[in-house]
Amino acid sequence: MKFTADGSIALSAGREQEFLRLAVRDTGIGIPKERQSQIFEAFRQADANIARNYGGTGLGLSICLKLVSLMGGKIELTSEPGQGSIFSFVLPLKVAAAQASDLSKTDSDRKASIPSLNILLAEDNLVNQKVAAKLLEKQSHRVTVAGNGKIAVEYFQNGTFDLVLMDVQMPEMDGLEATRAIRQMEAKSGTRIPIIAMTAQTMKGDRDNCFAAGMDGFVSKPIRLPELWAALRVAQPAFRVEC
Repeated sequence: MKFTADGSIALSAGREQEFLRLAVRDTGIGIPKERQSQIFEAFRQADANIARNYGGTGLGLSICLKLVSLMGGKIELTSEPGQGSIFSFVLPLKVAAAQASDLSKTDSDRKASIPSLNILLAEDNLVNQKVAAKLLEKQSHRVTVAGNGKIAVEYFQNGTFDLVLMDVQMPEMDGLEATRAIRQMEAKSGTRIPIIAMTAQTMKGDRDNCFAAGMDGFVSKPIRLPELWAALRVAQPAFRVEC
């Protein structure tokens, strides 16, 4: 983009048989033909003048070339000085398509191994509430949403749940305090259900604090389905399957 002071930049993508082609077209300064054969070399730029208008180290295209080559593709350049440039590359799709099919099957098998659950979701952020609830309900789980730790403890005391997804940072009562309160109630009743932490803080010390408070699992934000399914199986032995 830095080479296009006026005009436009366009991205395009399309399939060519078993290949994916992506292209970036600009209406910038263009590259002289005598320099086009060198432009993909490390530390080379179209404008080599020490007082050039465009900064940079000349490594970007060299890195692109190596990445595309490692993925079995080919990168190309078409350019005219004063008219702009088109950088395009093609990547083979055949292997990627097979991998996607295998991953889809594996994910489906994992979800099928988890029964329908009555889940208490403790999360104060409205967007995160909707996203997490939607993901869970799509897999036939029933979700009760609590806006903070205090409400989650009240819901837990008055309801029956198979699992708690507990945000760590919440107003009024955070997830750690809420977990300790739930574990105290369970100590009297003799029951214990899995509590899985949800947090963007993923350092080892953060995980240790969650487990010390009585949590059974840990899911980082933003929530990713494979990680969530894995946490569910680890937290509840009844959900475990051989992988």
